[in-house]
Amino acid sequence: MKVLLSWSSGKDSAWALHVLRRDGCDVAGLLTSMNEAAGRVSMHGVREEVVRAQAAAAGLPLFTIPLPWPCTNGMYETRLSEAVDQAVRDGFTHVAFGDLFLEDVRKYREDRLTGTGLRPLFPLWGRPTPALAREMIAGGLRARIATLDPRVMPRELIGATWQIPFDHQNLYVTVNHDTLRVLEVFATGGGLSVSVGLLASKMLRGGFEPDEVAASLNKVIGTHSVWFNERLCTSPEQAVAECIMLTKRRIVNLPDSARAVAKMSLSDPMASAPATTGARVQITVCPDCNGNQVEFSGGCYTCRDCGFSKCV
Repeated sequence: MKVLLSWSSGKDSAWALHVLRRDGCDVAGLLTSMNEAAGRVSMHGVREEVVRAQAAAAGLPLFTIPLPWPCTNGMYETRLSEAVDQAVRDGFTHVAFGDLFLEDVRKYREDRLTGTGLRPLFPLWGRPTPALAREMIAGGLRARIATLDPRVMPRELIGATWQIPFDHQNLYVTVNHDTLRVLEVFATGGGLSVSVGLLASKMLRGGFEPDEVAASLNKVIGTHSVWFNERLCTSPEQAVAECIMLTKRRIVNLPDSARAVAKMSLSDPMASAPATTGARVQITVCPDCNGNQVEFSGGCYTCRDCGFSKCV
């Protein structure tokens, strides 16, 4: 059995590949249809270079079906038939699909493959979606938004994702925003409970400021540490907190790290110094020790932790 997998570039295709390999099937290639005019996957609109990177990561060749735009159903079926014939000549015996429950879609695929020499496989068919989703998450699958329709969703909801090595595992943190405020947090891996991202998102949607959410996460102290964004994080929760604050800084066009913000503030005192001289005002972090005990008094910045001082 030599299997060609229909590849939409989404999570169901990825999990179908996992299941086929787990069950011992010889998956030898990925097949996807491409909009020739846009250079994107017909189904999800993902750029061709991204799909090729996915195929390379899976260690499989990518076979494409180029489709014109606009494309009639007759044109599609002609190009599909040509691709199927080529797959048979290349020795493929089966083509697999990540479909779950749409009977009409399955029947269409089966009808088009009848008599071609390729037999259809549906490794995920009929699986209850809640159980399947839990299995995907438990198996380590992480879905990231790569494409969205800006007529329906703000472009910024695509968010940013960080991969942070933590205790010999990868922690993945995605933070979404709408150019005005931080909206949601998704965090998986690194020994972190998925509930952390859910609770952080609930707090943000409930009106808590990013600083408040980050402060709560920063209280968690672990037994391993990682240097991330010019800061020592001693727990996955602290790394999530840093991603939240990093996103907030980007929204207001500040440097990514608190350390860089502090250096910028000290180098441009007219832009950031308190208006009332003599008042003691705590500011962000010390550019030397990265502590948050810098105070302004009598025209000078002083760190109570390490003694750093700069007068303006």
